[in-house]
Amino acid sequence: MTVLKPILIAGLMIFTLSACGGGDSANGPSGNTPAEQIIGTWLSPCTSTHFDNGDPPEHFKVTLIFNADNSMKHIETFYQDSSCQNLLTAGVKNRETLGSYEVAANTTAADGGAATELNLLYGQVLENGIEVDPNMNKVVLSMFRISGNELTTSTLNPIFGFSVRSAIIFSTYPYTYQ
Repeated sequence: MTVLKPILIAGLMIFTLSACGGGDSANGPSGNTPAEQIIGTWLSPCTSTHFDNGDPPEHFKVTLIFNADNSMKHIETFYQDSSCQNLLTAGVKNRETLGSYEVAANTTAADGGAATELNLLYGQVLENGIEVDPNMNKVVLSMFRISGNELTTSTLNPIFGFSVRSAIIFSTYPYTYQ
């Protein structure tokens, strides 16, 4: 057993080290810092909005793509049904907002947990692949946290410009790393 003990300890250390630290693209984001971990593609759950004016609800998923060069895309894909199984066949089927992002300072969210400031500058808007607003120029001040393969944020909506950073992280609405 004395001879096997160093081998067992070395094996356990390798297993422990491979299970810790940044993720891999198969299971989650990679990197050791929030700026490295946010890079990649993130998908929201199916969401429905309801309007008080009598318009039918919209059902959609949001895909966020953060690139290493600090460019980003915010893509809304619209569906006919509340389970987001059947793509919308008429009207706006897809809205893509292009822009850039900056991962800023570490901070504390309203729930007391650690978070990181995220500054977004949304520029060009495409609907169904057609440019509808070449110069949106909306700044959104947000914050985020990553836990495993989930990204939670304060608001990221490009339709509104937010000059005050919300400290409320929406933990019930996680994006999943793709």
